[in-house]
Amino acid sequence: MAIRPLLPYLSTTCNPTIFGVSGYSGAGTKPSPKNDPAVLHDNLIPYSLTDHIHEREIGYQLGREVAFVPHVGSFFQGITLTVSVPLEKSITHGEVKEVFDEFYKGEKLVQVTGAEVPLVKDNAGKHFVRVGGLGYILGNMNIALGFDEYAGIPI
Repeated sequence: MAIRPLLPYLSTTCNPTIFGVSGYSGAGTKPSPKNDPAVLHDNLIPYSLTDHIHEREIGYQLGREVAFVPHVGSFFQGITLTVSVPLEKSITHGEVKEVFDEFYKGEKLVQVTGAEVPLVKDNAGKHFVRVGGLGYILGNMNIALGFDEYAGIPI
């Protein structure tokens, strides 16, 4: 979501890097340090640093390699991503915002925040891309199953 609008502007010699921190509810169902609140307290734990499935999926969808550096944090639910996107030439923050605004115009499940940094705690229970894509995933699933894109998603 953070890279696709910028594909035409990407450097041809460097690939994007995605640093992600997800809540421990998404860290598996088997007990492990990655989903143990006591271990995670005041902690950030990296995991699957090589050949992560999401790294392959994102690279496939974008048609170019990306580096994905996943971590699990001490919060229960949500995800935050910091994406470093090397560009072929410099563009301003305003120009980047215009690219995103135009690309996601009309998308009910995408909020372009501009200069405001989305915080995990401020988006709990909402279904916008800004909360990590759950709403967008549900919308895509609805489309794939032949339903209205927004069926069952509180907006």
